[in-house]
Amino acid sequence: MARAAVAALTALLCAALLPSDAHAQKADPLRLIKLPKGFSIELYARVPKARTMVLKEDRGVTLVGSRGPIVHAVLDSNKDGRANAIGAIFEDLKLGNGIAWKDGWFYIAEQHRLVRYKAPNINTLAQAKPQVLFDKFPDNSWHGWRYARFGPDGKLYVAIGAPCNISLTNGLEGTIVRFNPTAGPGTIAPGMLTPEIFATGVRNSVGFDFHPTTGDLYFTDNGADNMGDDSPPDEFNHAPQKDMWFGFPWFGGGCDRTPDFKGKPVPRPATFPVINFGAHVASLGISFYTGDHYDFIDGQRHHLW
Repeated sequence: MARAAVAALTALLCAALLPSDAHAQKADPLRLIKLPKGFSIELYARVPKARTMVLKEDRGVTLVGSRGPIVHAVLDSNKDGRANAIGAIFEDLKLGNGIAWKDGWFYIAEQHRLVRYKAPNINTLAQAKPQVLFDKFPDNSWHGWRYARFGPDGKLYVAIGAPCNISLTNGLEGTIVRFNPTAGPGTIAPGMLTPEIFATGVRNSVGFDFHPTTGDLYFTDNGADNMGDDSPPDEFNHAPQKDMWFGFPWFGGGCDRTPDFKGKPVPRPATFPVINFGAHVASLGISFYTGDHYDFIDGQRHHLW
């Protein structure tokens, strides 16, 4: 990042500046994380209610979505791996959780709508005006935090949770949808983008990514509550194509039938997880690793795909 750009962003963040050293004295939860031999972990920054990230490594900035009204920017001006400023870029969102950046646009999937901001560089982002792309997400706070990521097809995928523990869903509830925001700047009127439903029967996915070789979608899904301490499992699912159904609400997670729908015929064949996690572990975000730092573990080369 050029020196002038760093100065501009630092000025933008100064009102909400949080010196990272002030937080270093707090109890360190990282000591509870067990890592394989040869791995280490350290604190980069503390961001309130942080859930999702967009990395702009070329500019030394990480944008952080949250289960709240704020999207933060985290600045590492000298790129030493330690944040030296944290500040709010947006402060009045309706759950500004799902974020993505592509082709000079910054996208935010809020609880009720999808918007984007023209942002050729990070310093103009806070002053940009929102362009509403879609304004008819289910406006319900239960599982109302969205997750968003661009796929290899150039489309923006958004997870929409079911607004319930176990119940029938309507419309876009309990789905993963995708948008095709290919129209040029200024040509999309409010609400003009139409969501395409990609997957259904998804209770509440809070993380997904695309396989770096096949381009297939993989996603986590959190199982239902009140079915026991050991049931149902949380899920890791594979969706190689459109129109697959993942079983909710007939299945609460994995192959475990929900008590509400146990006596009712399953409407179509369900796709079950490729991995069953433990019950109630709340499996969150996932990312396929495409770097080369971890090619060797314990002296042996590992290939993930």
